[in-house]
Amino acid sequence: MLILAQARLYLDWVSSGGIRWSTIIIRLSFQHFMDDCKLEVHKTIDMCEDKSPNLVHEDVVKVIKYICDKKPEGAILCFLPGWEDITKVYKMIPERNDLVTYCLHSRLQDSEQWKIFSRPPPGVRKIILATNIAETSVTVDDVVYVVDSGIHKEQRFDVEKGVNCIDNYWISKASAIQRKGRAGRVQPGESYHMYTKEKYKEFEDYSMPEIMRTSLTKIVLDSKVCSNNMNALEFMVKLPTPPEENATLRAVEDLKDLELLDENENLTSLGKTLAEFQLEPSFSKAMVNAVIFKCVTPVVDIVTLFSSETELFSSGLMNKENIKATKSDFCSSSDHLAMMRIFEKFLEFSDANNETGLRMFCKRLNLVPHRMKTIEKLRKIHFDYLFNGLYDVMPIADDYSDNDELVKAVILSGIGNILQHRNWDIVKNRLKQNVNVLLTRNNHKATITQESVNYKRNCFPSEFLLYLNETRSNVRRMTLVRECSLVSQLSVLLFSNKNLNIEKVDDDIKSDISSDDPVKLVLENTTVKLICDRKEAEELIRCKVALMSCYRYYTRQLTNPPEYNKSVNAAWDEILVILNKILKRHQVD
Repeated sequence: MLILAQARLYLDWVSSGGIRWSTIIIRLSFQHFMDDCKLEVHKTIDMCEDKSPNLVHEDVVKVIKYICDKKPEGAILCFLPGWEDITKVYKMIPERNDLVTYCLHSRLQDSEQWKIFSRPPPGVRKIILATNIAETSVTVDDVVYVVDSGIHKEQRFDVEKGVNCIDNYWISKASAIQRKGRAGRVQPGESYHMYTKEKYKEFEDYSMPEIMRTSLTKIVLDSKVCSNNMNALEFMVKLPTPPEENATLRAVEDLKDLELLDENENLTSLGKTLAEFQLEPSFSKAMVNAVIFKCVTPVVDIVTLFSSETELFSSGLMNKENIKATKSDFCSSSDHLAMMRIFEKFLEFSDANNETGLRMFCKRLNLVPHRMKTIEKLRKIHFDYLFNGLYDVMPIADDYSDNDELVKAVILSGIGNILQHRNWDIVKNRLKQNVNVLLTRNNHKATITQESVNYKRNCFPSEFLLYLNETRSNVRRMTLVRECSLVSQLSVLLFSNKNLNIEKVDDDIKSDISSDDPVKLVLENTTVKLICDRKEAEELIRCKVALMSCYRYYTRQLTNPPEYNKSVNAAWDEILVILNKILKRHQVD
């Protein structure tokens, strides 16, 4: 949207005679480092010694105030790492009649972002607080001064933890040059860099390549197709910037867990099918599983909504409580089902070509219409993947799409991320009871963010919550989950891609169990366990074996001619009828 705005402004300038073909304009940009300035920014200079930078907000404000008080008129563009930094600096800038401050962030609503292009009245200085979105995507032609924090927030994949971590990092020299270039695009300008010359010399020349900071599961899967199943490590070392060896090995193990690679690192039938999809393999697997379990539409909708990083609510940064309230009206225990139902209502207006009703619906729920339409287009692409890849193999059916617990279970079968609730914690070596603690698959404590329907939940009818994405914030030292759904223990046991094992129960626990032969039913390589009667445990294991046997039969058929065993088809239909009834009885609301 900002790029379109920039283009329009440029065209207006051209049409008004802004170009003088016979004139060569030389713009000068003056660059200042903190060791050049006579400002008291000692904390920032000391911070330059740190490998992991932390913004000194008061020093940023000192530089902004210095420009406002000492320099001629002209807008100020200040580069900050993230939204929290923007809000802190915004609050610290003094309220003055001669200053107007705007914020620029990719998740702000379009009307807020457009404000940065407005010209202030004479005698009023404009200040723009922005993330690195303003490095290359946006040109504000009245910016004369740039304040460069030298820091950006970047997401990198932690190979050991298997999770995306977001942290503050020093920018590259190329980024510093880009930021400097924002000063005085159409007139002489000045840039103030919140670091020393020596620190600048230590910067990397360019930003870290994406292949070095993201999960490699999709890349390794694609490499198997184009290299005829070449060993992943051998393939990766041939790239111009090879990723670390352990990152490749991690991707291979993840693909094996998803059953997309066999033990010899060759593509399975399911792997060959999912390689045609452009999504992360776990999301693609959830969609294919939805075909097998006959609940396609809701799963495709949820995958489409949550695989995109598009902010659908216009108040995504400012009013998270309102987002929670809006979603809770559609489902109070599941962000995934809530957003799916909101999207379904949107599609009703779209399918009926009711543009007026669509816009009124979006306005009432604070949705951004053009972003919702983008999701609608992505949804069509994902359905095309399924029809092109699977229609000749098995029908795309919605027989059980009304079973919310099955829908959540199928998503779990592909993505497999579980939060586990407990009502105790260890704080300073002391047991603390009656508290709500959520643990990720890696046994890290997690925090559900404000926009989730499960934020500050006190009642947990199930100890398990399904989630699709998590981010480890090293700055805030916590794992953040923005969307989750309560899911039944039965769904976790039956649909997690792990074996079930029976173990003995400790003697001190047996007295609390009303069974002659209690056992512990454990989900392999996890902390998930159920204490129950041995017969119940054995029945659950037999049920899961039958379920997985039929499921694997169908996934093996994905790359074979569609000649199914009629008896297997009949058995699978019976299993789905029974499974549908059982999961409805165990549905968690």
